[in-house]
Amino acid sequence: PLVPTDNALALASYSSNARNMERLASGDASGGSSYDNFPTSEGSKKRRGITGCKIPSARRQAASILGISSSFSEKDCNARIL
Repeated sequence: PLVPTDNALALASYSSNARNMERLASGDASGGSSYDNFPTSEGSKKRRGITGCKIPSARRQAASILGISSSFSEKDCNARIL
C-alpha cells in the first residue's frame, strides 16, 4: 500500500522479506547492517582485522601494502593482528 509522506507517496512493507527485497532492489546489499570501517576500541579493531584475515583477497591486498610475500597465510595475518 502507498503511504503519504512529506512530499511523496512511499511504499510501506509489512513483512521483513518485502523490506529486504525492496532494500536489495534499491541497490543496498548491506544486509541491513551498518559497519564502522574505522572502529575506535582495540577489541573492535582486532575483531574486524581477524574477520578480514579469513578473506584471501583481503590478505593479498594487505600483503602488497605491507610489501611482504603474496603467500600471506591466515595464520600469519592473525599473528600480525594479535
